[in-house]
Amino acid sequence: MAYAKATGDEFFTDCEGDGVFDGSVTATSFNMDQPARGGPHLEAFGSESTRATIEDTGTARLEAGEGAVRFDSAFASTIDAARGYQVFLTPDGDTRGLYVAAKYEGGFIVRENERGRSSVYFDYRVVAHPYGASDARLPQLAIKRPPIPKLPRHMQPH
Repeated sequence: MAYAKATGDEFFTDCEGDGVFDGSVTATSFNMDQPARGGPHLEAFGSESTRATIEDTGTARLEAGEGAVRFDSAFASTIDAARGYQVFLTPDGDTRGLYVAAKYEGGFIVRENERGRSSVYFDYRVVAHPYGASDARLPQLAIKRPPIPKLPRHMQPH
């Protein structure tokens, strides 16, 4: 395991290239090597947000026009529900439309519009504020880029 420390931040990496950071990492883009069925590797991109968010997705069931989603305890422990969260719904069948009837710390209630009585599955996406995260929206960065050291001649690519 390699270890490096600079200005109070820590960085650990193992022989497989897995790393652990304590501090912040600033990048100009976030690209991932995404394996695909059949062997090729494709480039995938991370989404960007104007503030710190954490998300969860899932599928639940509406029975007779109503359904409840309870957050997984691990997800619930990572969000600051007191600051609110957004829920996006997609019905997996014909309905009169769905809406979030109530939100609470541990989940939310979904109902069908116009007192509908449908029994269908629906997908959801929850976007919340991470516990302990700043409220800053697009905070300005003061980045001092370190000089890139020149490789010794024997290590330079041919």
